[in-house]
Formats: sequence, C-alpha cells, structure tokens
Amino acid sequence: GSQTSSSFKRTTPPKKAMAALASTSSKSISDYVLPHVRSATNVIHWLGMPSFSLQFFSQVKAFAGMMISLVQKPVTIHDARADPQTYDECGFTLMDCTTEITDWDDEAQLEAYKKEVETMVKKLHPQAKRMEWMDFLKRGGPKNNPPATNGPHLDYYQDWPQRQLFAGFEGDAASLDAAPDIVLGVWRPCMMANPVHDYPMALVSAATLKESAQVRFEQKFTHRTPNGKETVENLAAHLKFEEGQRWYYHPEQTCREVLLFRHYTKDKFFANVHCAIKKDLPEGAETRMSMENRIMVFFS
Repeated sequence: GSQTSSSFKRTTPPKKAMAALASTSSKSISDYVLPHVRSATNVIHWLGMPSFSLQFFSQVKAFAGMMISLVQKPVTIHDARADPQTYDECGFTLMDCTTEITDWDDEAQLEAYKKEVETMVKKLHPQAKRMEWMDFLKRGGPKNNPPATNGPHLDYYQDWPQRQLFAGFEGDAASLDAAPDIVLGVWRPCMMANPVHDYPMALVSAATLKESAQVRFEQKFTHRTPNGKETVENLAAHLKFEEGQRWYYHPEQTCREVLLFRHYTKDKFFANVHCAIKKDLPEGAETRMSMENRIMVFFS
C-alpha cells in the first residue's frame, strides 16, 4: 500500500541501507497457489455452495462447471510494507485509523468510523462531491460470513451497464451516466487483541491488471448481512493468469489500520483483484475478525 512515514532528514538512513533493510525484513510469500480461469473460458456461473434446497442440483452443476474452468497457478505475494506503492500507481493504500470499533453493532461507532474514512477519501480524491455507503459485511465470529479465501475476484465486472442489466436495472439506472466515478473497498480488522495473522487481504496492483484478464463471473447466491440472509445477483469478475500481474499483502494488519482499494473506476480499466489468503495462526492468537464496506464516490 502507499502508507507513508515521515522522519527527520538527519535520522533517515541512506537509500541503499533502507533497501537492504526492506529486503531482509520482507515477509513476501513465494509459490502461493491460487485458482485462475483457464484461457479458453469466458464466463463462470456461481449459485453459492451446494446446500439442501430447491437449488441443490443447479448449485452442484454450477460449482462443477466452475471447478473445471479453473487451473491452479503459483504466484508471489509481495510484502507491501517492504515494497510500498503509491495509491495512484497501484489502486490501494493502507491508512492509519483512530476510530476504535469495540462493537460492530454500535451505530455511533460505525458513524464515527464512516466520517473518518470519508476524510481519508477526500484526501485521496479532493474532487469528490458525494459519497454513498453500502451495508457493512462482517467476517468471523458466530453467525457471520467466513473470510473469502483463495478466490481471486473483482466484486464489479468492469462494465457498468452490463452489470446493472444483469442485476435487473433498466433505463437510466443501467446507463454509464449513472455510474459512480469510482467504487472503493474499505477493509479493516476489528475487535481483536492481535494483528491479522491467518487470513490477510491480498490484492493485485491495478497497474499490472489488464482488461484481457477479466472473466465474466455471474453470481446469484445468498449471504448474511446485518438484516439477515439476503439474495445477491451480481455480475463480478474472475481472473485469468497473465505474466506481470503483481500481488501484494500487508503483513500483520492491525485494528487501527484500514485498507482502501479500488473496486471500480469509471473512466479507465483500473481495479484491484483481491481475496484473503491463508497463513498459519500462532498458538494463542485470535483468528481474524473483520468488517468491510464499499463507498460509491461521485465527482459531480
């Protein structure tokens, strides 16, 4: 991410020394295996994990079709703290957050957190005129969604009219004119005594993601929200492997750090494929609990 640190010039080590320090302290992960879409596949269907319901056989068929369409590829997931990128270059950034979340059902805490994040967004995008928040999604703990692990994806297929039509919108609501200028993901751990060890968030730098790697990912499934189970109809995207794609993660992200990343950009192909990755949990440490949201940002 593009988290920057300030220090007095007199105490700043020489660039060579800093580079050497970064190389020795890097927590990059080599040969991490992730599923990618086969080059001949242009669309994938997802109806949720097969469950004992009227959709069972349809779910099995869609699940089997998706498995056949995927191939495992080893990638290097670089340590974003040791190899910092700028937000404008890569599409994501890790920022310090002072708002503490001790109860993710506390509306006052959530509102204070939203205001702080909106200030961050205004720093990144001074031209922002309006922001619209979506519902919070909780992961970890009883009755909540588990981490979305080892499934590289974009929440938004990078064609706004196409994804709106898929979700049932028509007319003006499906036009590019109605699209936000950007959609940002907002992701942070919460209510943990330790940093994230076992399921950190990993992302592909938007600068290294080409439109040719995007695969139409048609989703119709249910998941848990603060309002109970809800059905989702969404046109997302899966990922084809291409040389040059560069993955990053932030080791040991704390509850006072928030990750902002790009779900969608209106005027160009610029987004962060992402997923959680699995690492070992040290003995006695708490497993990840996190909350995520999206903000639609309008420049006019």
